[in-house]
Amino acid sequence: MLDRPPAERGLYRWEWIAVAVLTAICVAFGWLVIERSAHSDLRMTDFGVYSRAAWAVRAGIDPYQISDDRGWHYCYPPPFVLFVTPLADPPGGADRAGFLPFDVSVGLWYALSLLLSGWAAHRFALAAAPDAVPWSRRWWYHRLIPFDICLPVIGFTLSRGQVNHLVLALLAEMVLALRRRRPLAGGWWLAAAGALKVFPGLLILYPLATRHWRPYLGVAAGLAILLGALPATVWGVDGAIRMNRNFFELVATPGLTNTGDATRSTELINASDTDSQAFHAIFHNIRYPDTATRPSDSDGLSKAVHYLLGLAMILLTLYRARRIPELLDRPAEALLAFGGFCITMVHLAPASHMHYYVYAMPTIAGLVALDLRDRPRAALPSWGLLVGLIAWSACIVLAMLDTFEWSIRLREVGLGVWPTVALWGYSLCCLRSGQRAIRAQASFATARIS
Repeated sequence: MLDRPPAERGLYRWEWIAVAVLTAICVAFGWLVIERSAHSDLRMTDFGVYSRAAWAVRAGIDPYQISDDRGWHYCYPPPFVLFVTPLADPPGGADRAGFLPFDVSVGLWYALSLLLSGWAAHRFALAAAPDAVPWSRRWWYHRLIPFDICLPVIGFTLSRGQVNHLVLALLAEMVLALRRRRPLAGGWWLAAAGALKVFPGLLILYPLATRHWRPYLGVAAGLAILLGALPATVWGVDGAIRMNRNFFELVATPGLTNTGDATRSTELINASDTDSQAFHAIFHNIRYPDTATRPSDSDGLSKAVHYLLGLAMILLTLYRARRIPELLDRPAEALLAFGGFCITMVHLAPASHMHYYVYAMPTIAGLVALDLRDRPRAALPSWGLLVGLIAWSACIVLAMLDTFEWSIRLREVGLGVWPTVALWGYSLCCLRSGQRAIRAQASFATARIS
């Protein structure tokens, strides 16, 4: 054991202490989330939307027509509400027999979400650095650094009771399945993410970047099961059609076209009513700096800039990825390409909230894996990369603050957007040609043998 390089040994004592402290912080934060979500006068969590919609399912009521205690409505496709039914929460005055206490449901959702975020970090690392010695320092840092860099936004997502950790874990499974040459399974995981929260559907471009078409068979089968067969077992065929139609009429159509039912506009869509980091919202805020006179929604010019920037990011990511022959044989590069689509997805969504920045994790994991692959004896990435990633995380923290007027103003003009776009641009610059990747992997193999 002593002859092995430090990077391939187990964690030092101080590193184990740091892991224990991180675990304790996550547990303590969970207690705070439960207090704010279940024991305050106003439930400070989005989880109440899901659990109330789940109660509607169990009560035989349309989940799209009911709201939680704050008047917020369910805004996801039908399959997710079925997944949450064990954690259903009846409204005040309704019979609670057979239902879990709300604080217990919040605690279970928090624990599940935290475990899923750690699982996602593990699976991304496994996809990007499959040769790392299990349980070595290098193995741990492949997982801990992306998790720690994203920790502020992970905590923000956990505090909101949001669903992003589940989506992120599904996407991590997709990446790993494709890496292991299991295209049908990869397509299934992508379908599950898209059926849970629609905007991951943009990632359907990723198999195209890898020059494989078989994942699309898995996508088609997964969507047929999750959007058709599964809802039909609960609501019947007519009911499944009705629930899918409700989603498109009440959520998808207003979000994409700004027409139709406006019930959810202030909750989800309007640029001035949310913390949206979508391109159209940022340009809208820049063009109308005075909040008193700022229109509630983006106009045609801001939305045109939104789609042009999104299209440019898609094409650049696709171009850089397809320049690498057999992309899936280059683990770090494959994850960087996937991360490029994820960051594009975040800013191209009609409503992009601060907690969506958890989807930067695959890009961070890919950068860490690429840096360590070029330094086979190191456990930690280079200081330059670490400083850059910490700076990105600090910008996201400042953008999340609602306690200062200046931080809100900076968020409105893109404090979260522009550093993340810079992270995307740097990751594309790091995508290597096939020959450079082969030389890097050969160097790593030589170092391992020696």
